[in-house]
This record gives sequence, structure tokens and C-alpha cells, in this order.
Amino acid sequence: MRLAVAVLVCLNVNDNEFARRYAACLSASVHRSMQDMETTRDESQASREWSKNEVQLIVADYFDMLEAEALDRQYKKSDHRKALAPHLAGRYDGSIEFKHQNISVVLVTHGLPYIEGYKPRGNYQSLLAKEIDAYLDQNPGLLQRIAAAPSLNPSEPQKVVRPNLSTVIVDPPEKITPPKLSEKPWLSSSYLTLSVTGSI
Repeated sequence: MRLAVAVLVCLNVNDNEFARRYAACLSASVHRSMQDMETTRDESQASREWSKNEVQLIVADYFDMLEAEALDRQYKKSDHRKALAPHLAGRYDGSIEFKHQNISVVLVTHGLPYIEGYKPRGNYQSLLAKEIDAYLDQNPGLLQRIAAAPSLNPSEPQKVVRPNLSTVIVDPPEKITPPKLSEKPWLSSSYLTLSVTGSI
């Protein structure tokens, strides 16, 4: 349906622009369709319950990253995700990311810090909260190490640097010339945006 709309929109332009506009509309429509497929796939995986083993693995991986972040140790979330994925039941990246965000929201409810790059997302399975509690019980020194980290417990207050306003405030231009109205509306960027997205 979107592809048909995109083609009809393209037919409203003159012949000289047809080939270029048709290709742009077709590309945008295909891109949107692929995004829809990715979203549907990730939502389907997110709805499939994680096993106890999977939850234990991702919880341990999350706390490993959290401690590294608190202690200012370099790490890459993508590397952790790639290393973890083969041990999960065919989970896609989006599903793993979503689970990491679920862990963040559980930590927030406990009043604990979470990984900055994994903003809290709700609607998590009850097993996740249980396994987080179990992990913390089995690793009693973890929270103490994180709490003592300089990023959370600095020895000195952070210095506030006053901005130099002269470097960010400039004089207005002497004259502003508005753009001339075109007799060919299809050459304007707003027209192209509307037609590609199928809003006209």
C-alpha cells in the first residue's frame, strides 16, 4: 500500500523529475517497510519469555558493565552484546537491548544506579527482578565497590566552569533576505519531504 502511494505521489511531478523522484520514493518506501519488519521481529522476541539461564546470563553481563562504568574502565556495550548473543536462544540485538533496559528499571525501583546507555524501560518479567536480587545476594561486595567509585562518590566536588558568553553570543546580521517564492513548488525542500513521506 505504501509503495503504491509513493508511486502515485511521484506521478504528480513533471517528466524531467520523474525518474529521480520515483527512485527516491521507492527507496523511502522500501526503507520504511524494512524498519516495520525489524520492529515486528524485535517485539515478537521481546514477548517470548526468557528462560532462567538466559536471565542469569544477561544480569551478570549487565552488572559487569555497570561496575566497569562506575570505575571508569573502558568497555563497549556492543562487544558485550555480541559475546552474550550466542548463549541466548536466538535473541536479536533489539531484544537484548530491551532486556538490558528492563534491568535498568528494576535497579531504579531499588534506588540503585544503572548504566547510562540503557534508559529504564518497564513491562519486565517477574523472573528478572528475582534474578537481580539473587545476583546481588551472591555478590555482596559489588554494590560497595560501585558506591565507592569516584564517579558516584567523588572526593572533591566537581568544579563549575562559567561559560564565556562572548564566545557564544554574536551580533545579528545586518540584513536578512528572505528566499524568493518559486514558481516550481516541487523544487522546494518542504515539498520533497512531504511527497517522499506520502503526506500530499
